[in-house]
Amino acid sequence: MSDPISRADFLRKGFKMFAKELGKAINDTVKEKADKFIAPQLRPPGAIAELSFLMKCTRCNACVQACPHNAITQADEKNGSAMGTPIIIPSSQVCMMCKDFPCIAACPSGALAPDAPRTIGTAYINRLKCFAYTGQICDYCHDCCPEKNKAITLENNKPVINAHHCTGCGLCEFYCPAQGKAVQVLPSHHKQGKQAS
Repeated sequence: MSDPISRADFLRKGFKMFAKELGKAINDTVKEKADKFIAPQLRPPGAIAELSFLMKCTRCNACVQACPHNAITQADEKNGSAMGTPIIIPSSQVCMMCKDFPCIAACPSGALAPDAPRTIGTAYINRLKCFAYTGQICDYCHDCCPEKNKAITLENNKPVINAHHCTGCGLCEFYCPAQGKAVQVLPSHHKQGKQAS
């Protein structure tokens, strides 16, 4: 026959079990929220604010089909609830900033709006990876930029990005020869003034 448990031991064990279950529930909730976190995406021109975009976009694929340069693709399952929404991945294919913006015209829901900004992002340079900043001669990003000497200038033979002129097209990222890409385009809500790194 087992020894009788005291009231204090009973309460202590009960509290430990409660604390353990509460900790597990909190951990599960935090994990679930973290799994649902959506990293900012590089959207096609005319994209409205991200939260509104996610609510309005019907994942219809019309903008993907309308893009004559195959620059727009759909986000996959690793993007959580953004899965199926249109994104641009400059290291794979760049946005050519078409004059008539067929992607915007094709959007039936207003997630891509004619009156929304056309700028999709801003290029950033990682000086630790950039050949020009590590003592080698390289000006690929400057040469390929459609806004050359506005969005990307050379100072002492090193590229400098001016966010006020950068459209985020991604040509600089696409053509960057550095391993792991020294230039990366971030979504436009990261825009701020002139920067070099």
